[in-house]
Amino acid sequence: EQFARLADGRFVFARHLKPLGEWESDYVAVAGMFHHVPYYWGGKSVQGLDCSGLVQLALEACGIACPRDSDLQERDLGVDLRLNDLDGLKRGDLVFWDGHAGIMTDGATLLHANGHHMLTVAEPLREAVDRIARSYGQVTSIKVQVAGGGAQLAGSPSCAPTAETFFSGMLESITATRLVSAGAKFTDGRRPSRAA
Repeated sequence: EQFARLADGRFVFARHLKPLGEWESDYVAVAGMFHHVPYYWGGKSVQGLDCSGLVQLALEACGIACPRDSDLQERDLGVDLRLNDLDGLKRGDLVFWDGHAGIMTDGATLLHANGHHMLTVAEPLREAVDRIARSYGQVTSIKVQVAGGGAQLAGSPSCAPTAETFFSGMLESITATRLVSAGAKFTDGRRPSRAA
């Protein structure tokens, strides 16, 4: 059928619905669907969204629990990468500033909703870093989403949470420190940084 009836009697396009528990597999692709959506502080819809709303919508569409605000996202998501390694970024890495967040679409391009453009845009990371530094400061952390805790690498078959969780956002600092001490590497060969 073309339409599905909601419990309140309204209708939506049936092809816009998914069964509960069925997740998207690529949060970068989900975030890309919001390209050119207007920037709206506190927004979290196609009418307008802010940086942390974009990150939250993309990750939660993949079954990854994600806080609403960028400071909590920075604290709770992923594992820290080395701050000075802007050349080593990969698709799906999360970049944070004080009060701002974005998602890398490849090794050089940041997708983020921002007040400078008043849109969700994909732009060269170095341009964003330089511009944001002039007004708001330097990058505060770079995170990689890793397997477990509901978070999978972007290239994984599924981003849905699994029973084989190893990393936990709440324990990311402790885990990252242990991984560095043990000489651990991510599946793409990068190493996590020491937790601050």
